[in-house]
Amino acid sequence: MKGEQAIYVMYWGSDAYPTLAIQMAIRVEIPGEQDASVSTSLLFEPELPEHLRDMLYRSLYDGVHGGLLTVGSPVPAHGITVKVLQLHILPLPGIDSTKEEIEHLRDILHTLMQEMVAALWAGLRSLETS
Repeated sequence: MKGEQAIYVMYWGSDAYPTLAIQMAIRVEIPGEQDASVSTSLLFEPELPEHLRDMLYRSLYDGVHGGLLTVGSPVPAHGITVKVLQLHILPLPGIDSTKEEIEHLRDILHTLMQEMVAALWAGLRSLETS
């Protein structure tokens, strides 16, 4: 079983925060990858400055686990895989971005991923029990 979701989100900022656009697509698959209860694959080719790479990946992985926990159903014995098919962030924070700007982006990515995974996982669980 598979579920896929794509979003486009735009935040209009102020003088302090520029406009931010995020486009993301993910797929949740059951059964997951062999020998893993939860597997997360990043299938996009990010053009990220090094200072953002770890933050972004951590936000996405944490969002996956947060989304699964939100639903409250146990992960099936045969596992679950979440694939990030697409991720575009415009504009990417530059090397001169403040710590606060980067933290805002981290929080937004975490929340978007968590909500997308929760919606797909809940839908797949509903179909499994039908």
